[in-house]
Amino acid sequence: MNTEQMDFDSEIEDEGQGKSHELPAGRYRFEVAQMIKATVSSGGRCEGCNMAVLELDIYAPDDDTLENKLATIKHENLVLHSSCEWKLCQFFRSIGEKKHSERFKPKWNEVQGAWGFCNVKQEPFTKRGGTVIQTNKIEEFLDRPDDEPPQADSAPSEIPDF
Repeated sequence: MNTEQMDFDSEIEDEGQGKSHELPAGRYRFEVAQMIKATVSSGGRCEGCNMAVLELDIYAPDDDTLENKLATIKHENLVLHSSCEWKLCQFFRSIGEKKHSERFKPKWNEVQGAWGFCNVKQEPFTKRGGTVIQTNKIEEFLDRPDDEPPQADSAPSEIPDF
């Protein structure tokens, strides 16, 4: 997630390709472009909990090459709380790291570059000025089909500790 401060001498190149494009609801392939470790700051039972903030590149379900990105989902949060454990299990099954009914310790440093399948839906979002737009949201992470190979070896990225 490119959220770096720029100055007046900074070079620019990001033209917004693959961002904010409405996708029809349905099944897609995703790749984790980036993962940031963060903490939930909003109120509620999860306040103060650790979470992984994922940036997901979205592709057609049959795009085995991951070369034709359709969109990017900038903030998919995986909250580390027992009430959200089902979503953590969905995600790790989707990337081929967890099997049904097995106890599993996530390998967070291997998440970046991982891919899987998900259902995407449209959800309204109200911008600061009050304008309502439709955004792409992950409805659910899907189990990897049996005929799909396990996660390809990817160099683990350096992810800072909390």
